[in-house]
Amino acid sequence: MAVCRQTPDDPGSCGFIMPKNCECYRECYRLYCSKYGPDTNKCTNQWWGAELFDATCWLYGSEERGPSTDRPQNSSWYPEDPERETVWFARIPEMAGQSDYSDPELRLKDEQRRFKSPWDRPWLVWHRAPNTAQPLSRCPNNCSNGRGVCIQREDATQPECMCHYGFTESDCGAPQPPSKPCWFSPNCGGRGRCQSGFCKCDDGAWGVGCHRTAAFQPATPGAVPDLRS
Repeated sequence: MAVCRQTPDDPGSCGFIMPKNCECYRECYRLYCSKYGPDTNKCTNQWWGAELFDATCWLYGSEERGPSTDRPQNSSWYPEDPERETVWFARIPEMAGQSDYSDPELRLKDEQRRFKSPWDRPWLVWHRAPNTAQPLSRCPNNCSNGRGVCIQREDATQPECMCHYGFTESDCGAPQPPSKPCWFSPNCGGRGRCQSGFCKCDDGAWGVGCHRTAAFQPATPGAVPDLRS
């Protein structure tokens, strides 16, 4: 899902540590939850769904003008000047039973949560992650062009990289041993290689552990979202 990536080298994810473009979470919602509406407790990924309702997100644009109409909302690349280049939302429209961002009630009103990790819930002492999001340019080697995210921890003096699964070191430039991130299939069935916590399968193989070689059309066309872009 390209909209969940900061760069082409970013493996992308639906996670909540780094704030993402709202369109990323909408794609993830379509993948995990679309047939259940706002009842996210029924999502196929129940843990992710349970966190979605209060997950803050942003769009390219500004708080004054609203979402940009001339800049594509097709990336989660965090801009150099987020105060001027983003508009923040308390949740995606689907969580309010809506299909777009026109309702002003969707806007984020809690200033404590702007530019912070969506995982951070100030009203829950056990649900804190008061990290401030930073552009990649402020971290070592741009976190190896997006193999991690750049954050400023509350108790740190400098921004630092938090690496995606599969990468390590201060700039996320070194691969982790493949058996650690791909615990479900360390050798990817001999039909692929472990990358960023997932098996990257050879041509002709697919699935969690590259164990499948045949695919079938869904019985109902469009029932399975196409997330290849």
